Amino acid sequence: IPISVCSDSCIPGYRKVSRKVEFSCCYDCVPCEEGHISNTTDMETCIQCPEDQWPNDNRTICIQKITEFLSYEDPLGQSLAAVSVLSSLTVISVLLIFIKYHKTPVVKANNQTLSYSLLLSLTLSFLCCFLFIGRPQKVTCLLRQVTFGINFTVSVSCVLAKTVT
Repeated sequence: IPISVCSDSCIPGYRKVSRKVEFSCCYDCVPCEEGHISNTTDMETCIQCPEDQWPNDNRTICIQKITEFLSYEDPLGQSLAAVSVLSSLTVISVLLIFIKYHKTPVVKANNQTLSYSLLLSLTLSFLCCFLFIGRPQKVTCLLRQVTFGINFTVSVSCVLAKTVT
């Protein structure tokens, strides 16, 4: 007895799409889109994975996303934190020297406002690295780019202004 079948079954990870040129009972199997799965045979539509998950390679199940971040336990995180603290302390010590000797001719010869602004923005730039170490939080993710961008811009602007004046 001949079998009247124009399409094979779609395995999990694929969905059925009707063929336009033939009868509506015939279909092609198309892989699920990025972020979607199908977990049974002959699914018409794929299921979207939750935001904190993504599909496996076969697009048959959703698996938990792994959050990778720089930790304080990592040697790189410790090194970055140590360099940041040491650099900040160095800049703060220079700032304190400037404040202590603010009436001397050498300090007066520099534009004091620009010097203080530059030293403060450099200190904050060095301390910005602490926003990049540790498990990402919504607040730290928002502050990362903004604080670094503002501090870097102020630092470069102060250097540029000091070279012009």
